[in-house]
Amino acid sequence: MILCGGSSKIPLLKQMLLDAFPGASLLDGIAPDEVIALGAATQCMILREEGNEKSQDLVPCTSRAIVAKIGDGDLISLAFKHTPLPIRSSCSVSLSKDSQIIVYESELDCALENERVLAKMGANDMKIDHSKPITLLWNIARDSRVSLSVL
Repeated sequence: MILCGGSSKIPLLKQMLLDAFPGASLLDGIAPDEVIALGAATQCMILREEGNEKSQDLVPCTSRAIVAKIGDGDLISLAFKHTPLPIRSSCSVSLSKDSQIIVYESELDCALENERVLAKMGANDMKIDHSKPITLLWNIARDSRVSLSVL
């Protein structure tokens, strides 16, 4: 086990880890505050040695959270920040005839009005029975394209 961070300096924690994982050894020869930096430097060296080839270890992901606003204000989280792509999912929602579905790229603590709109769909554009809940399907492709569809 490699320990990092300030709490890894606590002797009782070290003993508890050794007790919890019999046969394991602690690698505590590197200063706990330097372990993460050394790991990042090692990963950079590995990626650099691969040359200009595209690394299979790198996974595209969302840079910000993806949030859908349904109707007058119900929010559905479609993807958290740093979620690996592609993403496919669904949810059940109820829509009135004048409802809109707006998909935003957002920081969850920001007002959505100031955020970038990725997709917009009006309920009047959909051929659905507005008296019943619908299934909303969304897909976020590896190239970050967002598509919405309704069942």
